[in-house]
Amino acid sequence: MSDLGETRFRALAERLVTLERQGRSLHSLVATQPKEVLGPLRALAGEAESIARDIGAWAAEPSPLASALGRHLAERARKAGIVLWLGVAGALAMTGDYAGARAACRSSLDLTAADDPERALLLETLGKIEFEAGDLEAAQAAMTEAIEIAESFADPARWADRIGAPKREMQVRRSMEGVSRSLGLLAHIALARGDREKYARTLDLAYEAAIKSRQPVLIRSIWRQRYEYALRWDASGAVLDAMNAELDRGGAPELADDEAYKIDMQLLRGQALIEREGYARADRRLKAALLAAKSPRERWTTRMTYGRFCEDRPGRRQEAIELFDEALAIGNETGIAGFIDGARRDLIRLLIAGGEAAERRRAITELDVVLRACRDARDGEGYARALLQRAMARFLDRDYAAALTDIDGALDAAANAQTRGAALTARSAALQRLGRDEEALADAIEAVSLFPERRRDPLGDGPGAGRDELQHIEAAYAAAARICARLGRAAEGFEWAERGRGRLLRAGQLISPAGPASSRDILPLLIDALARHPDGPAALALFSVGPVDTVVFIVAPGRPVREVSADFGEAQLQKLLPTADDGPQQWNAGLAEALPGISEALQRPLAGLFETVETCKTLYIVPDSHLHSIPFAALTGKGGVSLVERCATVIAPSVASLLECLGRRPQETKSCLALGAGGVGEISFAAQAKAVADLFVGKPEWGKQSLYLSEPEATPERFLAEAARFRVIHLACHGNVLAGVMDTLSASALQLTGGHLTARALIKAEGPWLQADLVFLNACRSGGFRARLASEVGGFRQAFLEAGAPSLVATLFYVDPDHAQKLAEEFYRHWLDGQTKAEALRRAQCSLRESGLRVGDWAAHTLIGRAF
Repeated sequence: MSDLGETRFRALAERLVTLERQGRSLHSLVATQPKEVLGPLRALAGEAESIARDIGAWAAEPSPLASALGRHLAERARKAGIVLWLGVAGALAMTGDYAGARAACRSSLDLTAADDPERALLLETLGKIEFEAGDLEAAQAAMTEAIEIAESFADPARWADRIGAPKREMQVRRSMEGVSRSLGLLAHIALARGDREKYARTLDLAYEAAIKSRQPVLIRSIWRQRYEYALRWDASGAVLDAMNAELDRGGAPELADDEAYKIDMQLLRGQALIEREGYARADRRLKAALLAAKSPRERWTTRMTYGRFCEDRPGRRQEAIELFDEALAIGNETGIAGFIDGARRDLIRLLIAGGEAAERRRAITELDVVLRACRDARDGEGYARALLQRAMARFLDRDYAAALTDIDGALDAAANAQTRGAALTARSAALQRLGRDEEALADAIEAVSLFPERRRDPLGDGPGAGRDELQHIEAAYAAAARICARLGRAAEGFEWAERGRGRLLRAGQLISPAGPASSRDILPLLIDALARHPDGPAALALFSVGPVDTVVFIVAPGRPVREVSADFGEAQLQKLLPTADDGPQQWNAGLAEALPGISEALQRPLAGLFETVETCKTLYIVPDSHLHSIPFAALTGKGGVSLVERCATVIAPSVASLLECLGRRPQETKSCLALGAGGVGEISFAAQAKAVADLFVGKPEWGKQSLYLSEPEATPERFLAEAARFRVIHLACHGNVLAGVMDTLSASALQLTGGHLTARALIKAEGPWLQADLVFLNACRSGGFRARLASEVGGFRQAFLEAGAPSLVATLFYVDPDHAQKLAEEFYRHWLDGQTKAEALRRAQCSLRESGLRVGDWAAHTLIGRAF
């Protein structure tokens, strides 16, 4: 090698050392400052490739020293390039640029050979990016290849002649760690497609691989996912019993010395107890655990669990604050950062939401501590999130200018697209209060654009849109809709409200991503469908419930879109309605007592609806938030006239889902499946189902293909096996929204012979499978569901529409079986005589109402989906 060549060679080697050091420093900041490090990382990645090429030239020198050293340094430069492009991909993904992240990841892959063990990690990263971008096929392909490569390197025989036994074992463990992570994402892909069985199987394989990796954090993470998943779908309590038994034995053997695992298990068990056993029994259990706790970890865990329990109970907020304070004190005593951060986070959240100015001032003091720590750690994302919390406290104190200052600071600090979207949504709210509506609308629209459309994460701890992200999306769309309404742009406001509704329902897979929801011309499609309604023009009312008011968008053929608002918001609505914890009698009484107050509060919108239905026989209603629990037919306008007296009402989850239902056509064969199971006292639900079946037997065109099932044949399995071939499905049985099941679809259940038929069981991976034109659920609260978002629609409303049925009749009350049966038979008589489903239900309700029955008896049933 010449003197000139050697000088150049040494300069490149020194530059490579500097580049590696700079790369490590920048890589450590990707999670907190992705926007700032993106440019430098990209530049360094390109330089690393250039250095590898230049050094590679010296590797071809005839000198053995130059050749060996050149190959070594070229390999280091290649690996530096891989790591740097991986950092670029991570930074781009955090800012929401999935196309750029995908390209950066492929640049990294281009630097690897087919048999390179690092290729598995890169493919795993690419799979995550594809999942976030919503391309499940590409994600699955990347993860499958990653698993194949990692498994090949997990074979000890592959390393037998290359490295010693200790390093062989380390390589095997690293490879199995990659296999476990990739299997975990494949499990989430299966769940996103609705395949629960494959999710569970794949997660079991991921757990086995995690054990072989001997990585406690990974083992604990997958262990928690397995139990949390099982608890969400378990209605029997067997999973909780198994978890309790495992804890009594000292826990999973692989995690025997893992204190964090024991905390996770206690918290998960505490949450399951709260939801499954009811608050009174859970209160006793949690209080006993609190008194029995001895070690710092046990004391911290029990206080956090009990604090979260108390914060949800009326009148126990102060107790929750004291428990979080005690947990924070334990964290400060032990110096465990996880204890301090977890307790402070929950304490701040509770103080801000409390409604007391003194509590918010204390929250701001605690947030100042967090802000200093984030600033010292150069944690831009953490700093932005803390500023947004402080802005919320100031917003609630009506110091909108100060809140806006904090929000602007958060926007300057945040690079993550979701954090910026949340900040812009908050900024829109503050600007609205300051009377700057046009600016507020621009911020809301920009916030919407920052949230990529992707499937909802079913468990909240995997890839996909989690609850917090969906809440921000919901708020951004709602803000755009409401500002447009206030600016007199009703049609534009309607479009924003519906787009938001459709976006959230697509995340939960209630409506097809390829359906009308993806069209920006949904308003013309709707008006055309309403004008061509079989029984004459129909109208639609879309409700948007905000914190302090309700906006209703009214659409009718031949008229411009109108908006009518009422000073009646979410907080007032919640105060009037019963809670999900109330028993049957309290629920029925509370709902009936709430109706006059709700009618009074919504008089302006109701007046607009009564005026609209003077020329329309059918009114479709898209509710929002807790209005899903309301029997709209029973709401009264001026003079005490009920809506049922003026028109037929039909509920739709969204305009997009309604258009899908309107486009479905039933099978040609007229057939009825009537199933009855259980009873009350001397009343047999099987006999009631038989009476319905006889109504069809009396019609020659229906009777030949119909089927009647009673005990012991009326099982969930038999129903699922038979239901696909019938045009009408009628079930008479017990129903409820189970308090002890965390999953919102599994919580909605019908009691058949031998077990529950849950809403979750009706949703199949292959998509719609029913050919029914009508499903009638004559069971208590069969139209109720548990929701965690205002725009969310779940339970049997989601399940039967997603399974393919265009129309569902379900109940909002705990029904009297005699009165429910009378309404069902009256409905079928009118429908079989040629009335639309909506008109048949309206006439049946009017008949029972005129006989003097209470509102909970005549208005309990509601029609969801298509009116005809």
